[in-house]
Amino acid sequence: MNDSIYENLTTAMSGVMEKMQSFVITNEKLLLPQPSAEYNTMKHLLEKGEITIVVCGKVKNGKSSLINAIIGHELLPVCTDVATSQVFKLVHSEKDYFNVVYVNGDRKPITEEQLSAYGSQATVNKDGLIDADKAISYIEIGTKMEFLPKGISILDTPGIGATYPRHTAITKECIKMADAALFVINPTPLEKIETDFLQEVADITPNIMFVMTKVDEENVEKSVPEILKRNADQINKAIGEKLYRGVNILTMSSTTLMDAAQSDDKEVSEFNLEVSGYQAVKDELINLVSLTKGFYRVSEAFNYSLKYFNQVLQHLEKRLQAAKANGQKAAEISQQINNARQRLNNFGRSHQQQVMTEVDTRLRAFELTFRQKMQVRGPIVDKYYSEIDEQDNDSLQGYAASLGDNLANELRNEWERLQYTLKQGVTSLLMSYTEGLQQDPDGSEGIVPFDADEINGLESVTFRKRALNARNEAMIGIGGVTIASYLGATAIPIIGPLIVIGGLGYTIYGLFAGNTRAKAETLAANKRKLKQFVSDTVQDFFKLYTEVSLENGQYTSLLDGYKQSVRNYAQQTLSDIHDKYDKEVKALEQIQNGNKAESVMLLNGIIEKWNANKKPLLQIRKQLEETNMNIK
Repeated sequence: MNDSIYENLTTAMSGVMEKMQSFVITNEKLLLPQPSAEYNTMKHLLEKGEITIVVCGKVKNGKSSLINAIIGHELLPVCTDVATSQVFKLVHSEKDYFNVVYVNGDRKPITEEQLSAYGSQATVNKDGLIDADKAISYIEIGTKMEFLPKGISILDTPGIGATYPRHTAITKECIKMADAALFVINPTPLEKIETDFLQEVADITPNIMFVMTKVDEENVEKSVPEILKRNADQINKAIGEKLYRGVNILTMSSTTLMDAAQSDDKEVSEFNLEVSGYQAVKDELINLVSLTKGFYRVSEAFNYSLKYFNQVLQHLEKRLQAAKANGQKAAEISQQINNARQRLNNFGRSHQQQVMTEVDTRLRAFELTFRQKMQVRGPIVDKYYSEIDEQDNDSLQGYAASLGDNLANELRNEWERLQYTLKQGVTSLLMSYTEGLQQDPDGSEGIVPFDADEINGLESVTFRKRALNARNEAMIGIGGVTIASYLGATAIPIIGPLIVIGGLGYTIYGLFAGNTRAKAETLAANKRKLKQFVSDTVQDFFKLYTEVSLENGQYTSLLDGYKQSVRNYAQQTLSDIHDKYDKEVKALEQIQNGNKAESVMLLNGIIEKWNANKKPLLQIRKQLEETNMNIK
């Protein structure tokens, strides 16, 4: 994509968004609809020009080596025996610097020599947890990346299919932050775990670049074309329809490229550089950035802007119709406004408090159910005790091998089911409040329509999906400092410590596998150990939610923090619904109290000025359509 076209598109889109927002601020007395959080976020991202590229793929596929080779400096830890266990965030800097960033926001400067100690599997303990006094969010590296525009961040992820499931979970959480992805494969047919993961990536961004590494390894060269074709076919079958430009797998030898960067012999360096495949990868990476910034992001901004343009226009046209009818149906409009005022009084603070009382009832039921199910001899523990009792000598070893993973998944799923039930109950109460407020006494729709879908923001209190409004907070999906990020990224900071217990059940069984006692006695001992493992794990899970304080000390526990966030959300939503309805009624009262001719004339002039945004929006759409044709 031509850089000048990208610059023109971005400048034009930013200009229109700024003009529309300034119009609403200038005409504050008209009480026009405010831009959405997504609109504001896209405007901010366009202005900053920041892009996050997530490097991902199966563990040990050479992701870190590829990045090292591209930047020409061996910064990221690379070892044949271990793999990356943390997220590395690389940003352009004239001077190298290194920081460990913790989930509570603290930063700790480290040296280049310490990168491996903080970022590889070699430093994890037997339970799969990092040997550090705090939970690490990511490791930041500032280094020269002159081939990429300013504002580009590259995330190196632990990879999928690692020894510790926690690493796969971290990688999947990082993908939610991706504007674009560089998917790294090796010279073997793709595995199912890779194609399944690609489907998750394609749901977040269509901007995916594919690079095959390790093509210079022994006995690989002859089979590369065949493997390239087979892998391209697999990718096309899995996500082909979601990609803008189809599938183009590039090949690159990280070893050869690094040799080129470090060789003192100019001819050898130039030869290695040429045969490494670097130039094609570099060109495609720059093209990926341009496509993301100049098409995908502008397209998103255009969609939010068009939606907002129509929202304001419809609001103004409804007010114009009301102004025109003011003289003819003054009595009718007056009665409708009086009805609306009565509804506002009926659904005021006292009614909101009644709704909150019902919300509190659901919150108490939520906590009570959680505490009942997570008891040491609660239904979950009883279920696993029964399963363990049913095992014999032949089946117990296999059962133990999967016990940790199965128990962790069940605990996580139980928490998510309780969240879902609570969310449904609270949403129902908020919907009921909304529907009651916007109805006339006779049951017909009131004069001020309200979009009930706007209360669906409760979703953000439970499972943050892409959450554009959180994109400004780097790496928030891995472990942020606010309750929203803590709850939105449930799988990482909360479930993470439990996911890694997967192999422990098998280990416990192994303690007795060589016992020389009678089989019956050995079986009984093994079962007791497994039951103790189940009890301890459920108890740890319970304590994690009921005893561990958040970093800022605002809440007693994660459970209380979650309940408080839901309650705050419900309270704020009730207030927002009431206030929005109140503003709409005030706007109609303003028209009713004004002179008919002046009101109509005023609104016609306002609508004409607002419609001035239509022409540049249409021009941007035309450019986007032309660009889209060129891309495809």
